[in-house]
Amino acid sequence: AEAARADGTEGLRLAQRHGDVFWEMHNRGALGILDLSLGDAESAHEHLLPLPGYLERAGIGEPGAFPYLGDDAEALVALGRIDHAEALLAWLEERGRILDRPLALATAARCRGLIAAARGDEREAASAFELSLGHHSRIAQPLDLARTLLALGRFQRRVKRRGAARETLRSARAIFDEVGAALWSSMADAELARIGGRAASPSKLAPTERRIAELVAEGRTNREVADALFVSVKTVEANL
Repeated sequence: AEAARADGTEGLRLAQRHGDVFWEMHNRGALGILDLSLGDAESAHEHLLPLPGYLERAGIGEPGAFPYLGDDAEALVALGRIDHAEALLAWLEERGRILDRPLALATAARCRGLIAAARGDEREAASAFELSLGHHSRIAQPLDLARTLLALGRFQRRVKRRGAARETLRSARAIFDEVGAALWSSMADAELARIGGRAASPSKLAPTERRIAELVAEGRTNREVADALFVSVKTVEANL
């Protein structure tokens, strides 16, 4: 984390020195995701605050050009600034729908789930997280998929669905481990530790197990399922 912050800060300094706003925004995005990885929502928002204004001034309508709006929205939800987060998501959802960008739609739906959970609307939160997972099935973004599973698992834990939460969080941690996202693995471990108690005998499929089972039922091989879900064949075999 210290090396990442040093590099991101130096990149930001150089971009500002040369008046290169394009790379200023990307370095701000890198520092923002670092702060989220460390659980510092306030600092993440401070880094990402100028991004919406830049997108508007530059006339950028491609949500994948600067995929950090969802990070800012997530930080804002953590800070209790729900209305501000919703304003960011409106643009992300609109552009995602118009251009059919699965990552934008998956990210926006995850943030909608976080907002609904913050408002105590359990049904809406569950629906939004499920929608996000559906969009994730179309893209090769395992880290973002695991972030959605982490958010879902945290929500399940808070509404006392401990068994489901345990399985969802384990799925998130497995992906974090596989892509080497150690800070996010630690967050998943912390959520698992908060559940406590003994794991019950599983009677329902975890989200990852269910998606793998559905694809296998379609007649796909383990390799094809692994490629579709951006996991290893060993992960598919273990879930089966």
